[in-house]
Amino acid sequence: MSKVNGENVNLKITIQTPVETETVEKKSKFIANLAPAKNESEAKDHIERIKARFSDATHNVFAYYIDHGTYARYSDDGEPQGTAGLPVLNVLKMSGLTDICVVVTRYFGGILLGAGGLVRAYSASARSAIESCSRVKYEPYTIVSTDLGYSEYQKIANTIELSGALIEDRTFGQNVTLKIAVPEVSCSRLCSEIKDLTSGSSEVIVIAKEERPTPL
Repeated sequence: MSKVNGENVNLKITIQTPVETETVEKKSKFIANLAPAKNESEAKDHIERIKARFSDATHNVFAYYIDHGTYARYSDDGEPQGTAGLPVLNVLKMSGLTDICVVVTRYFGGILLGAGGLVRAYSASARSAIESCSRVKYEPYTIVSTDLGYSEYQKIANTIELSGALIEDRTFGQNVTLKIAVPEVSCSRLCSEIKDLTSGSSEVIVIAKEERPTPL
């Protein structure tokens, strides 16, 4: 299982729904709009929506962080270089989240903040959105199918439940056919248990692999 910065890249933590927060620094208003973005296309769509919504703003600074940093971009949108987009991106990197995009909109309040003040203000705005979001964990699942005899069904169903897997479909015919969603980390063990409990008579077939969310 590959890792990025010591963390499993198979474990993806992102946000569940878009978040908007507002902060004020020396009369300048900062509005942070944070949204989930599975890819650069979704990130760019979010950026364009916010820029259109706040087209009268002084600046619309953005940053996105996708696939654990495989895709990471930012824009200062006219602010002095290094004072806006990069600090916002650094907040995203340090958040423990991935697949996110934030646009920080600024309405100038008439008081210059200076380079250090801009870094602090943009960072604080992005951080306020991060702190307000609902997090969700995506984990890899394997979807499998198996045929069981009726005499084995209840025993196997109990084993599946105890493993943390989910029986998503049951078809009762000559045999019982189960469609099971199994966390990837448990799949090999559960498949072995099913074969052992049925003395090898039940074959477990992989149908698909997908990611599924769990609220944190």
